Amino acid sequence: MGAPFRLARATAFSAVCVSLTLVAHWLAAGDPLSFRAVATAFCGVGAIAYLVAGAERSLPVIIGLLLGGQFSLHAFLASAGGHHGAIEVGETLSPGMSAAHLLAGLLSALWLRRGERAAWAMARRLLTPLLVRAGAVRLPAPLLVLPAAPEAPVRPVAALLRHALVLRGPPVRSPAP
Repeated sequence: MGAPFRLARATAFSAVCVSLTLVAHWLAAGDPLSFRAVATAFCGVGAIAYLVAGAERSLPVIIGLLLGGQFSLHAFLASAGGHHGAIEVGETLSPGMSAAHLLAGLLSALWLRRGERAAWAMARRLLTPLLVRAGAVRLPAPLLVLPAAPEAPVRPVAALLRHALVLRGPPVRSPAP
């Protein structure tokens, strides 16, 4: 996959991921984070997303990456000044916060996998004809080729109607009772 397409995918993913994380942490903490923390989180997520954006990923891989990202971003943002009582430097996550991150990671993974499949299917539909024309890819030959039917002489068939009932004219009215 080309670098511009990977960069576009990584940037979009990073923007959505970091924006959702920032909104959730802002709602939980009530304190906005510094621009430096936001920029660092965006660049870190973007760099990792760029590294893994080169191929279609399976659902287990996406879940693992998102859960790792959820807990890593939480720890980073908590240490960057978003102290909201659930985590302090050196402490562990509360059960409620862990459940929230787990749910967010799983739902995001399902949503992302669906988008991932659609994006790759679209790329295959768009790129395959171009690659075939360029000669970079050859399509497989059809598996079953039927031989052409031999040409048989066509005989005119006389149409005989043996049991036909011809009713011409308007229907006969029955007398009124």
